Amino acid sequence: MTPTHICPVSTCCKVCVCVCVLLQLIKALSSVSSKDITTFVEQWICSNGVPRFSASYNYVRKKNLVELTLKQEVPRGTNKFVGAMTITVQEFDGSFSHSIIVDDFYTVHDLPCHSKLKKSRKRKMIVSTGEEVEIDVSGTESDIPVLWLRVDPDHAWIRQVTVEQPDTTWCMMLKYERDPNAQIMAIDSLGNVPSPSVHSALMDVLACTNFYYAVRVQAANVLTMVCSAAGVSGSLTGIANPMIQLFQRLYGTRVAPNILKYNDFSDVGAYYLLKSLPLCIASIRSPDGTCPQEILRFMMDLFKYNSNELNKFSDCYFVSSLIDALAAMVTEKATSPETTTQGGYALLNDNVIIKYVLEQVTEHLNLEQVLPSYHSVISISCLKALRVLQKCGHLPVDPALFKDYCFPGFFVDLRLTAIECLAEIIKEQQCEENLMFLLDLAASDLNLLVRLCVYKSLAKYPPFTRKFESKLNTVDLVDKLWNRMISGLSDDPCLRNSLAELYSTLYGRLTPPCISQVGIVIDLKEKTARTSLASPVNTPQ
Repeated sequence: MTPTHICPVSTCCKVCVCVCVLLQLIKALSSVSSKDITTFVEQWICSNGVPRFSASYNYVRKKNLVELTLKQEVPRGTNKFVGAMTITVQEFDGSFSHSIIVDDFYTVHDLPCHSKLKKSRKRKMIVSTGEEVEIDVSGTESDIPVLWLRVDPDHAWIRQVTVEQPDTTWCMMLKYERDPNAQIMAIDSLGNVPSPSVHSALMDVLACTNFYYAVRVQAANVLTMVCSAAGVSGSLTGIANPMIQLFQRLYGTRVAPNILKYNDFSDVGAYYLLKSLPLCIASIRSPDGTCPQEILRFMMDLFKYNSNELNKFSDCYFVSSLIDALAAMVTEKATSPETTTQGGYALLNDNVIIKYVLEQVTEHLNLEQVLPSYHSVISISCLKALRVLQKCGHLPVDPALFKDYCFPGFFVDLRLTAIECLAEIIKEQQCEENLMFLLDLAASDLNLLVRLCVYKSLAKYPPFTRKFESKLNTVDLVDKLWNRMISGLSDDPCLRNSLAELYSTLYGRLTPPCISQVGIVIDLKEKTARTSLASPVNTPQ
């Protein structure tokens, strides 16, 4: 059976099989452990949501202990977490784990320290792997033996944790902690406090090949926010130059760093960083909100000197990431370019960027017609880039371009991208023809993913809501959605749930306004409908 001929009944069968397997797993766990796991099942399987913890600590010098304060936030519809949790405290003499009991929303725990107080600029520390390293504590409180603290480091529970620590502590944790999860947590926390010291710490992570590649990629993403924020505050000069110079040092030739080396994707970590850095660099903004001129020259060199002749792997995903980076360079169209000299320069820069982006997108989109890439990844990026140009006001909105890619014959991911773009255009233009086109596609297409994407895209970009009037809000639309939901999709729970979500987004749980105007009143609680008109109307029952 091909992917374009998916039986709707198979989805229901898969759901039943998953439920049966889950019940068998619960029964096996209860039999092997010889314990009653009813409470565990009710909290982690039958209930929704996860507990959220916020931790802060204070060092008590007189008692030589850490006073940990743990707050638990319980969102609506979730249960309070009760159980044991591991806290790891990194000290100079090593990493020490403590087990605490969480039984309330606000708990305070005393954790003893094992290291002795010594005042010195450089001290030796034993990390979690047992390795002894020498660290510089001049920028921190050197007379405190606690370096950093982690809550549930082994991820024994499904939870969300926020730890309040100084930025110098996060920088030290990023540099000396060997756990990639802890390093990513430190990087995310440093993104909230942009400063030159944070910028330097993240640049060191990008330049060091000893870090896990996912950590380096996350550092590049956070560094984009740090550079943009620092550029606004004026604390850094040439905000894009350090990242561009680092990229050229890693992937450029020795003679001319702006010329990219021949592609070699044998190193997986270097390949993923190569894909991520152009997008991160292109997302940097100058203080006036525009894309710096050096980024445009950097992107032009990447497209000009990209060569895959000696590479045994395809570079389609790399080219796709470059097109995504071009789209990230696009900013909204300037409305008053002649106000200042800087504004006029920004408009000139913007025109050059838009022209170059449009040339590259058109060239690659036409090339895809002759030589399609794997899974049409380049075409997908081109469609997204064209939609960005339309949203920013640089191109007129043309739904016909995306409608052509919605029909069968294209790869399914490309069709899904075109459907999502078209749904966004429908919300913007309020075109009934395009809306009916997507609904008819959801009713007649043989691919289950395409039908599911139509309803999810319309729910993500609703053409209207109950609070606002729209010409698309008609009785025929209500009748089509309701009848299809209660009868047309009775054998497919996934499609039916997606359509119910769309209906709830458009009309909520009350009577649709268009039906109320013709005298029909629907009460979902009573499950009845009353009509005050003499003429019959096809209404949802």
